[in-house]
Amino acid sequence: MTPDRGENGHVGRSVLRIDGAGKTTGETRFFSDLYPEDVLWVQTKRSEPGPSSAVHARIRSIDTTRAERAPGVVRVITAKDIPGENRFGVFVSDQPVLCDEKVRFHGDAIALVVAETKAAAAAALDLIGVAYDPLPAVTDPDQAMEDGAVPIADEGNIFKEFHLGHGDVEGGFADADVVIENTFDTPRQSAAFIEPESGVARMDGDVLVIQAGAQNPFRDRRDLARSLDLPLERIRIQASPLGGGFGAKDGITVQIHLGLAAMLTGRPVRLFWEREESNLAGWKRHPFRISLKTGVKRDGTLTA
Repeated sequence: MTPDRGENGHVGRSVLRIDGAGKTTGETRFFSDLYPEDVLWVQTKRSEPGPSSAVHARIRSIDTTRAERAPGVVRVITAKDIPGENRFGVFVSDQPVLCDEKVRFHGDAIALVVAETKAAAAAALDLIGVAYDPLPAVTDPDQAMEDGAVPIADEGNIFKEFHLGHGDVEGGFADADVVIENTFDTPRQSAAFIEPESGVARMDGDVLVIQAGAQNPFRDRRDLARSLDLPLERIRIQASPLGGGFGAKDGITVQIHLGLAAMLTGRPVRLFWEREESNLAGWKRHPFRISLKTGVKRDGTLTA
């Protein structure tokens, strides 16, 4: 049922959401509700602070032998199993699909366990041995930009620098009655959407089908194509319905891991991040440090 359009269209009128009824009655099935027949479960081995409390570390070795022999385990996947580029990213492809050289934060993905049950996959995670050589951590943006700072990314710690000006800024400050300077810090924020990062994947002939919450499925498909070494026409992504995103599902979360597991096992696979894993590894709203200089007249007019 669609309300009649008034003289001003929908402005000032109550409009029914197309997806409203299904979501309020529970009829809508999100990707976290899907359990395909003969499905395998995927769990992710992530980096964690060792005895040295290192969160930034060089990977010396990864031993998956015990995990591969564990009951119910079908496949253990590491970076060596990635057929294409071991990188993805929204603006710069600098995030490893699975870490092969080093980890850069607590929660970096190192390996995938694919098993007959969720419990079997989770148990096998503890059987994967990872040896690290700790590297210094960098936890402050000003420290990261200092000369000689430890590089976290291969390209350095400054992702982008640009200068933008409009009008006579110095003249504006000269005309101001009051000049105020402040520095503001905002914290990192988690979107905490209703549906954590999750999805299923399967091979439909030679086409990889992925059903996962995503805000930009066409860009995700390009990342998948590079990492999985597949042409775009052999990848199909279903990204709706989406149980919340708010920017945190604007990039790759579970999609490449699902695609790898489905391709390498030939069976449907399911990957669901519990809330703890979502908070640990999911994308966040970046913290900001903003230094702001403002010129104002005494009547409140901004000059610069």
